[in-house]
Amino acid sequence: MRQIRINPDFTSWQRAAKWLLLEQTPPHHVEWVEGGAGQASLFAVAEEFTRNHPGALSVPRNFMQIAYTVACHRDPHHWDRMYRVLWRLLHEDRNLLRIAVDPDVRALVELQQEVCRDAHHMLSFVRFRELKSEQRFVAWYRPDHRITGRVAPSFVLRFRAMCWSILTPDECAHWDQGELHFTPGVERQAAPTSDKVEDLWREYYRSTFNPARLNEGLMRQFMPARYWENMPEAEIIHETIATSSQRVEQMLANKSPRRTK
Repeated sequence: MRQIRINPDFTSWQRAAKWLLLEQTPPHHVEWVEGGAGQASLFAVAEEFTRNHPGALSVPRNFMQIAYTVACHRDPHHWDRMYRVLWRLLHEDRNLLRIAVDPDVRALVELQQEVCRDAHHMLSFVRFRELKSEQRFVAWYRPDHRITGRVAPSFVLRFRAMCWSILTPDECAHWDQGELHFTPGVERQAAPTSDKVEDLWREYYRSTFNPARLNEGLMRQFMPARYWENMPEAEIIHETIATSSQRVEQMLANKSPRRTK
């Protein structure tokens, strides 16, 4: 068994996987271990993984797209699954990804979907708070997977004219109206707690909430409770749910009666 320590990112895995494939190392002979610079003494780092291998591989593009996404997942076995599917693509069937019922393919696609869903949630539920002293907007968020680097460019497109930071436990993204850069992750207490922008969010939520169309189960499905800690409007969700019936009755009472001929 060959133990391979990599940084928890796609580039590190890709470089190691290339070497292993060119050395004809089958998946069952490899143990993938996540590590960082501070853990160098725990595992022997293969020196050859730090430079490009002189050989070349022809890998299906659709696999690379899936693997780039799955690399963000926190599943402890996703590196092994990615390598196993890649090995099978190159040694068994280059059309393997078309076989939806294959256990490895199905599991890989499920991991991809979970990361994509998490990215969608991050784009939907991040809420910035203004730091006037620094002329910057700051948000704190806890994603399920390591997606900050993947999602940050989308925030650049949305808020190009702002200076902002998104703080997460994994890494922090910073945009200064010209450069996107990243720093190590932080915990919640590093983020500001409130500002006037939160009042705007709460007022917007109140104005758009339609009590007659309330479906609490569906709402929790698309806005899971674990994300509420980041959202100022979450403070009034229980209030709006509790008073929805009363508000519907009031709306009906205020409705003008139909004219009779």
